[in-house]
Amino acid sequence: MTENNKRILIVVVVVVIVAAAFVIWWLTRPAEEIIGNTNTTPVNNAQTVVINTNTAANQNTNAQTEEQVAMVRLANLFTERFGSYSSEAEFQNIIDLKKFMTTKMQSWADTYVTTHKKTLNSQSTFISITTKVLSTTVNSFSDKKAEVRSTTSRVEEGENTNDVRAYNQDIVLQLVKQGNDWKVDSAFWQ
Repeated sequence: MTENNKRILIVVVVVVIVAAAFVIWWLTRPAEEIIGNTNTTPVNNAQTVVINTNTAANQNTNAQTEEQVAMVRLANLFTERFGSYSSEAEFQNIIDLKKFMTTKMQSWADTYVTTHKKTLNSQSTFISITTKVLSTTVNSFSDKKAEVRSTTSRVEEGENTNDVRAYNQDIVLQLVKQGNDWKVDSAFWQ
């Protein structure tokens, strides 16, 4: 096995371990803090959920607040997985999220993966991006539609250890309620 293949194998193993640790952490973490009518900056990378209570459609009832918290959890899970990528995983991050997408978004995902796999197969350079949600704001909310904006911290790594770039980036998700479940209808990196 060549030195480059060993390095790639080690990176894949590390990514799998980190992903497993993230899933375990995600399932066992405490509920997010809910803050109404304020925009706060996260301290020490703590996750903050901001629910905008200024809209007429968003009355402060317990049922709506619980639904919004569930919607924000979906948005955070979706955003972190959607925004985390490894060139060796061949867009598995997007494929795994299809169950959380509307038919329209699934169609986009299929086209995106098919188109970008061709480009990926022609490249030999390793790249990975890890995304962590810092804060989430529910911009609009009704019985059937919602818009959620998340601020994320992203770390992009290349094949060489010196190829690291960290930056913050927002994403806006359009959510649609189908039956009892919220689904992502569109996702736009800002």
